Amino acid sequence: MDTGFRYGTIIFDVGGTLLGFHEREPFREFLAEVGLPVSDEDARELHRRFVAVVVDARDSAEGLGANERPLYDWWRNIFAKTWPARPDLAEEMYRAFRANRFDRTFADVVPALEALRGLGMPLGILSNFGTGLEELLRDRGLRDYFDFLVVSALVGVAKPDPAIFDHAVTAAKQPRSRLLYVGDHFGDDAGGARAAGLDVALIDRADRHGDKPCARIHSLLDLLRYIRPPAPDRRAVILDMDGFEPAFVPGIVPLMHDLRGRGHRLALVTGRATAVLDQVLAPLGGLDLFEVVVTGSQVLHGKPDPESYRLAAARLGLDPGECLVVENSPLGIRAARADGMGWVALETSLPAPSEQLAGAEQVFPDVKALRAWLLT
Repeated sequence: MDTGFRYGTIIFDVGGTLLGFHEREPFREFLAEVGLPVSDEDARELHRRFVAVVVDARDSAEGLGANERPLYDWWRNIFAKTWPARPDLAEEMYRAFRANRFDRTFADVVPALEALRGLGMPLGILSNFGTGLEELLRDRGLRDYFDFLVVSALVGVAKPDPAIFDHAVTAAKQPRSRLLYVGDHFGDDAGGARAAGLDVALIDRADRHGDKPCARIHSLLDLLRYIRPPAPDRRAVILDMDGFEPAFVPGIVPLMHDLRGRGHRLALVTGRATAVLDQVLAPLGGLDLFEVVVTGSQVLHGKPDPESYRLAAARLGLDPGECLVVENSPLGIRAARADGMGWVALETSLPAPSEQLAGAEQVFPDVKALRAWLLT
């Protein structure tokens, strides 16, 4: 296997990560079997109603799975809420669910698994699931991609309990620092993996979890980039915050989580005094994501002198050419240029005239555009 990867094994959740209820056809088939109308609108409404109930109740399933009975009682209640006036149909749909009639493999799963296996990457499963998971994976043509399975109902412990991740560590035969866990639920997956000392990437195909303090991917195919180290000229990303006070620009904190998750080191350079930074930004959260913070109190010369950026690179132990600066002011741009760092411009509260942005790798109108460029 390519030893340049940041991880030695990737471990996947199943429900919501590999398999999901995203296709309407199984719901149309169920309606036909029970003698109900099966138009596109009927199937769409049943699918919408069912998914809404699952999403609304999902957090109440956190920690379930150490034994099957409470887990399946939770699912039976899901169908009761889906058909509140028809308990007969609720029970019929529950039986169809137990026969694995409603879930389907997400479109990105097989291409991603094929590509990862092609790179020689070992893969595993860790899931809060019943004892029939291995058979289900075989039915879906997925079992042979994985070197090991850790199933909550078989080991008697469920996420987010770190103990279930210990089983995966043992099965992977790798240090925890070399394991990446991929799941779709912040509590069970991100919380459990972090508590067990594993890195985690939250799969967020519908972009619904931008507020979660966790690195995210939008497709499992993103893992092909995620597992590689950052490019040599952006091992560190240095952010200026002077134009963003008294609050972070919307989207910047999730972006910092994404960058950290992909192996970028983060530094903050600001002309504000240390005391001001502590008063204004510390209560907002997010400062702990920076490995290095350089304030105006720590340098003799402010921007456009490159002293602050040079100091940040030195504290990171990197050459200036290994750092990428994100700036939004002409003075900061001149400072980054003078120190030989790469830089990009973010038009926020202090948009600079176009001639002052000349020489930037890119100029971005907002954080969303910056994120798309940085992560791809």
